[in-house]
Amino acid sequence: MLRITRGKLEVLGPDVSQRVKLVEGDMRRFAVDRGFSLVTIPYRAFLHNLDVEDQLETLRRVREHLSDHGRLILNVFDPKLENLAAGKWSMPANRRREFLHPRTGNRVTIKEEFTYDLERQMVEGAFVFDEIDTASGQVLGTLRSPLTLRYIFRYEMEHLLALSGFRIEAFFGDFKRGPFVAGGEQVWIARPR
Repeated sequence: MLRITRGKLEVLGPDVSQRVKLVEGDMRRFAVDRGFSLVTIPYRAFLHNLDVEDQLETLRRVREHLSDHGRLILNVFDPKLENLAAGKWSMPANRRREFLHPRTGNRVTIKEEFTYDLERQMVEGAFVFDEIDTASGQVLGTLRSPLTLRYIFRYEMEHLLALSGFRIEAFFGDFKRGPFVAGGEQVWIARPR
């Protein structure tokens, strides 16, 4: 992500790049010498905190770095009951399951191999990408992209925020400010207490 951001900053030029400071670090342990009016933890990144102590430490760090009137915006997925009951995560039928490789033009298929550990609230597995030769149909190569997340239920997230010194300003079920629906998105907006 930092490499991509640096590339975008180069395109935007010095007017923008001089105002940006990129910092690589652990969300549980970061420390910078200033406060912020907005902190975002997008695209479910908070779920990479694999236990409650890591979740609380991340939220405490964010709280310490927010100005008094600042906001935290984060999103996590709400686990689907049918996935939990089945013990696995499957890609929705309406999601794109293949694409063309940008360099070779070959077809790339995507499979998901994930399982749920109900006792630890973990989802573990990998996205599997197969590059398929357009002419012969043979698999040229396979890439496994592993992923481990700790899923969080709605009221658990509310409790974590409260324990970390936040009050909930808004809670949505999608990025268009729609209502929460179990098994969908959780989009939280919180302010320091």
